Amino acid sequence: MSDNWKIDLMRREKLETAWEYYSDLIVPGHNYRDELRKLRQGERSETPEETKKRIKLLHQREDSLKRQFLSFIPDGFFYVFGCELSSATATHDPTPINHTLFDQNLSGSKITWEQNSLEVLGRTFIGLEFRPNIEVIQDAWSGHDFSQDVEGLQNPEPRQLPSAVEEVELKEPTTPKKKKGGRPKTQDVVKAKIREMIGTQVLDKLPNRWDQAIEVRVRLKGEETRDHHGMAGYKTDVIARWIGEVANEETPPSE
Repeated sequence: MSDNWKIDLMRREKLETAWEYYSDLIVPGHNYRDELRKLRQGERSETPEETKKRIKLLHQREDSLKRQFLSFIPDGFFYVFGCELSSATATHDPTPINHTLFDQNLSGSKITWEQNSLEVLGRTFIGLEFRPNIEVIQDAWSGHDFSQDVEGLQNPEPRQLPSAVEEVELKEPTTPKKKKGGRPKTQDVVKAKIREMIGTQVLDKLPNRWDQAIEVRVRLKGEETRDHHGMAGYKTDVIARWIGEVANEETPPSE
C-alpha cells in the first residue's frame, strides 16, 4: 500500500469521513478507498448510460461501506468520542463513549450521518469522533500484516482483546457448560456452510468477504436476513472473519 494511503492510528475521524478512511483497515485486503476514487473519477470516454451505472454503483458501495463501518463499532474496533447532548455537557470537549452503545439492536438506536449524531436508549450524542483500536483489529484478523496498512506500525504479535482504558469493561454472565451431544455451536454450523460454499461460483463472483458473509447468512437463515447485519450469532462482520479463517485453513498434505 502506498504511504499516501496509510492510516494514522492517532488520528480521529468524524462519522462523515471515518467510514471511508478506515474501510481498508477493518476489512483488510480489498482497497475500498481506491475503488471509491475510481468510481468517483470515472472514464473520459464513458457514455451517459455508463456514467449513470457508475454513479449508481458508487452510491451502493458507499451505503454498503457505511453499514459495514457501523457493524464493527460495537465489537470494539474503535475508541469513540463525543458530547452527550445536555445542558451539563453540550459545550465540553469530546469525551469517551462506550462503543457498545452503537449496537443497532438497542432501543431507539438512530444514526444521523448529516448531523454526526447517535440517539440511543433515550440519550443523544453529537460531535462523534473515531480512532481505531488496532489491538482488537489485529486480533480479529490474525495473520494479516497490518504494517503495510498503518503508519509507523511494527506489526506486533496479536494479543488478547484488551480492556481498553477509554472503554467501559462489560463482563458477560457465566453460563453452565452444556452436556455433550447437544445442538452444534453457531460457529460450527456457519463454518460448515462456508466450507461447502468456498471455491464455488456463488462466493467467487462476490467482490469481497462482506458480501460473501451476507450470502452465507442468507443461505442459512433465509433471504429476509440479507440486511440483518447485527443478527445474533450471524453478524456480517463475524461471518466475514470466519470466511477468512476457513480460507486460511491448512490444506492436508496429499498422500
